[in-house]
Amino acid sequence: METEKSNSKNARPEISLERLTEYYMKNRYHDFDMKTDIRINTIDEHMERRLEMLKYNTYAFLTASNPIGEILFPEENLRRYRQLQSDMSGYETHGGEVRGDDDNCPASPGLFILGISKEKVLEYAVKYGQAAFLFGEKGSPASLVFCPLSPFAREQVLCDNFNKRVGTSPEYARHLKEMFDGPVIVIPGPGSGLQQRK
Repeated sequence: METEKSNSKNARPEISLERLTEYYMKNRYHDFDMKTDIRINTIDEHMERRLEMLKYNTYAFLTASNPIGEILFPEENLRRYRQLQSDMSGYETHGGEVRGDDDNCPASPGLFILGISKEKVLEYAVKYGQAAFLFGEKGSPASLVFCPLSPFAREQVLCDNFNKRVGTSPEYARHLKEMFDGPVIVIPGPGSGLQQRK
């Protein structure tokens, strides 16, 4: 009985994908250059004009701060941000930050990256230990993409109550199969169901 109590105390608290998604959906991705806030599942007119003007079809926001499960000192987050800038030097980028609904919580600095593919952002999101990132295509609402190595994506992908509202293309899933060990979730996703590899 004593052992059972001890195990119960040390058990990791369950966080459902639905609850985590609600948290991310409240995030504001602030673009310093355009002075606008982009949110998941919306089309931002400022970004649309920027993409049109510079002849790009896609964009993403990625931060290198606070990898999954760790809260780092500001100095370390700054070092990681500068490394991310170096990694993205081949792309058109501009600075921004992601902030939740609680203005008392510090924002995480990051980069808006233009003309980058979802697969390439995913590689760097995994490199920097991020659970998810923002991805957008011209003319479509911004998506929240959970990384395949995120424990949340790995453990909660089969939640029955979420199957009708998330999805990713079979082609993208096959591409991931060659690169990563784990499922991926894109919110919102095309189609009516969740397509994933096992």
